[in-house]
Amino acid sequence: MVGGPDLVHNLIESPGLGHVSFTGTAQAGAEVAAAAGKRLLSIAAEVGGGVVGVVHRSADLSRATLLTAFSAMAAAGQSCSATYAVFVEEVVLEEFVQHLRTAVRQMKVGTPQRASTLVGPLINVNALERAESAIRAAVARGAKLLEGGFLPASRRTGHHLSPTLLLWSDTITPPSQPYAPVLRVIPIRQVGSIPWPDGLLGVSWWAAEHVSFGTDARSVWLNDAPAFDPRLPFGNPRTPGEELGREAFLRASSTQAVWSEQTSVPSTDEENPPS
Repeated sequence: MVGGPDLVHNLIESPGLGHVSFTGTAQAGAEVAAAAGKRLLSIAAEVGGGVVGVVHRSADLSRATLLTAFSAMAAAGQSCSATYAVFVEEVVLEEFVQHLRTAVRQMKVGTPQRASTLVGPLINVNALERAESAIRAAVARGAKLLEGGFLPASRRTGHHLSPTLLLWSDTITPPSQPYAPVLRVIPIRQVGSIPWPDGLLGVSWWAAEHVSFGTDARSVWLNDAPAFDPRLPFGNPRTPGEELGREAFLRASSTQAVWSEQTSVPSTDEENPPS
């Protein structure tokens, strides 16, 4: 079914409904949760949050850059599990950026029907315009455009955006999930000084030695790109409910106690007490 707020509210008011699962924006998720709350319905709300990477000075930079680039640009970045920003310790920033630019330049943009395509189109022209506007705004506020940004009209066959790398300035607003093939590289002095965005879904942590995570993200991947297993929980820690895992199963179900006639009945016969 396709519809707006009226359809959603009608569905929530439907008799027999016991649980609501929602994926969308934080604003819409809050409205759905409020409507479900009036009926005391349980709800799992996936309202984004995204995944960020963290590159420690001990990381294998070749592996980190290759998998970070793929995570950011696969599906043209249109996934809640796409890596949209990566915090990099300054001592390895230059080398990391060099590897990352090389990886991004090799990603071909085009139609998904072509086997060589790695970055397909955005979902519609509005999504493309939002992404381009966000890139312009970031550059105007001090970010440096390292790669990509815009495709000339002569090279476009759809709503395509060239894989984009931005060197983020620490003086501008923390990044949010763009749902586009845009990756922000954010220099940090050390991993203990990360300005964590709110409500992260997960963190890809790149380090050869043990370091403290310091984040409440529900998923952490060590030296690997985001991946999912239906046995493990996934979701935004700041919103109600989990997706996947035993936790999601329990939230979407209720326990029913059933008593049968096999239950022992107390005997009134003093000579034959119940065994």
